[in-house]
Amino acid sequence: MFSLFCIHGKIPSFILWGPPGVGKTTLARMILIDHIENDWIPLVVRDSKEATDALRKDERRLIFFDDFLGSVNVTNEQLRHNDHRINLIIDRASKDPNLRFLMTSRDYILADAQSLTDKLDEGLFSEYKFVLEMKEYSKFEKAKILFNHVYFSELPRKLRDALTKSNFYLEIIEHKNFNPRLVKTMAG
Repeated sequence: MFSLFCIHGKIPSFILWGPPGVGKTTLARMILIDHIENDWIPLVVRDSKEATDALRKDERRLIFFDDFLGSVNVTNEQLRHNDHRINLIIDRASKDPNLRFLMTSRDYILADAQSLTDKLDEGLFSEYKFVLEMKEYSKFEKAKILFNHVYFSELPRKLRDALTKSNFYLEIIEHKNFNPRLVKTMAG
């Protein structure tokens, strides 16, 4: 499950957050592609300074900031340099029809950040929070994910065959920690 937060009830800024591997970045990229198809200029940034520098442009632009609070954890030091810039960008996007701001974050990192600063308080999100619940993958869907990654990988034939011998693939798709990202890593 992951959440989508639209700031000020409009589309100018939104945050996708949820557990790792749920598809936040994939959905953000789809939103990015949709904007490109509608003549928006994408600006992919790596930090909040880069994002604030992007505010100076005059064309229709979508600023995309993946893992805007970091991908492992958040610290007071990171927040000290980021939270005021993030709020500045959100404020600008709410006033400028040619600016949109898209961010992603892991749910536990956002929760940690909210406990460290009031600028990212849950109250800011509650009014315009939408939850998109992703049901668990069925065994068939997991098998298709596994098959596609293995089929298109460069794994040696011997390793591919090992998956079907003794139904080893069933152990993978029935594992409680099955995750498409792990399957992709395994298949190389």
